[in-house]
Amino acid sequence: LHDKFFADATKAKKYVDLVHFEPFADTADAVTAAAACIDGKVSKSLKSFLKKQLKKSGNGDSLAIADKNLVAGIKDAIPNLPCTMACDSKTNELFRGIRCHLDELMAGGSAGDDG
Repeated sequence: LHDKFFADATKAKKYVDLVHFEPFADTADAVTAAAACIDGKVSKSLKSFLKKQLKKSGNGDSLAIADKNLVAGIKDAIPNLPCTMACDSKTNELFRGIRCHLDELMAGGSAGDDG
C-alpha cells in the first residue's frame, strides 16, 4: 500500500485529499481531546466534528481509525454513524503514508477549510 500510493508526495496527493481541518479551540481543548482518545473515548469536539463532517458521507464511505479502542468509543458516542469504520493493517499503512507526506498534503489548507 505504502509503495503503491505513497512512494512520493505527488502520488500521495493523487489519492489523499484534505477534506476539512478544524483546529482546537485552545490548548485545554486539545489536551482534553488527546486524553479522551488515549482512553478510547470521544471528546465533545471530536463528536461535533465527526457529526458535522460525516453528514456528507455516502453509502460505501469508510472512516479510517488509527486506534481500535477509539472505534468502540465512536460507536458509543455516535450510534447511527452514516459510514463504516476501518481499523486494520491497511489503515495503519494509510496513516503511515499520510504522516510521511503530511506537510505536502496540508499545503494550501487553512483552519476551518472545507475541500
